[in-house]
Parts: sequence; structure tokens; C-alpha cells
Amino acid sequence: MTTLLLLWLAFADLSLTDQQALEVCTAAFAVPANADVRRVPGAFSICKQVARTAISEGVDPVLAVAVAYHESRFRDIPSNRGVAIMRIKGTTRSSLSTAIEQGALQVKPKWHCPQRKLNGCDTTLAGVRLLKGLVTKHGDNALRYYRRPYLSDPGYAARVDYRIRLIRAKLPQKVAANEGRLRRPSL
Repeated sequence: MTTLLLLWLAFADLSLTDQQALEVCTAAFAVPANADVRRVPGAFSICKQVARTAISEGVDPVLAVAVAYHESRFRDIPSNRGVAIMRIKGTTRSSLSTAIEQGALQVKPKWHCPQRKLNGCDTTLAGVRLLKGLVTKHGDNALRYYRRPYLSDPGYAARVDYRIRLIRAKLPQKVAANEGRLRRPSL
């Protein structure tokens, strides 16, 4: 009984968007195959940020969270290539090339950020908007184009789709029933 009361109190002050984001991320972290991210400092808050942004942009939050898991394991860092360049050159993140993938959704500022620069770019928002555009353009095949926009990657799509199914299986029934696999955003 006390656990239910604590859960109710935790949800009482949250907006509907925050509640949905919390449910999606709690489900994502409950998947046994995602055990590696439980040890990443700040991963849960990055997951919630991705889910909240997806909800506010009209994108399926489970889709965005599954992509963020595959792209960065919920780490808000440059890609492995970017980290290696930073170590070799002794530079900072902001001095990396805009062609290096950045953030939890690993977007390239050169292609997906305003002014084509990392400074002043919300990489989470840019990644969610990229997903939204791909779902609008390609529908159920959107995941094939996330990693390589001009080259279909069915293997990547299958891995992310599997992660989506794992997360949905852990969601409360009412939440899982309200979300389609890949739905086209309303424009």
C-alpha cells in the first residue's frame, strides 16, 4: 500500500507529458536487455528528455527512446569517432567538426542544426525532428533511413524495432495501447 501511495505522490505534481516520459523511460530501463544503461550516470534523465521532446513534437516517445538507446545508450556525447578526435587533438566538444555525430540521438549539426553549428543547437530536438521528418516521408520504413539518410539500412531498423517491442511489452497496457508502432505525425 505504501508503494502505491509513493507512486501516486510522485505522479501527482507531474504534467501529462512528464508522466508519459517517466512511464516510457521506466519501461525502457526495466527491459533486461537494457541493463548496460542502468550504470550510465544521468542516463535516465537523458531518456526522459528524449521522451518529453518526442511527445511535445508529436513523435512516438518509444520510437525516440529506442533510437537514443541504439545511438548513444543515453549518453549526451559525441560519437566514438568524435571522442577519439578530442583525445588525440586535446580539444573540446564545441571545437569538433559539425560532421561528427552529437548528443543522445547522434545527429550531425552540419545537417540537422540551425546555422549548421553545434553552438546553440538542441541535439535532442534536432534528432526528434529528424525522426518526425523520416516518419512523415517514409512511414513504416523511417528507421531504415535514420542512420544513413540516403541509404536504406534494414538491419538497423530491425534492431531498433526489436527494442521498441521490448519497451512496449514493459509499458502499462493503457499506455502501450495508445501508441502505434510508427505513426505519421499530424502536421
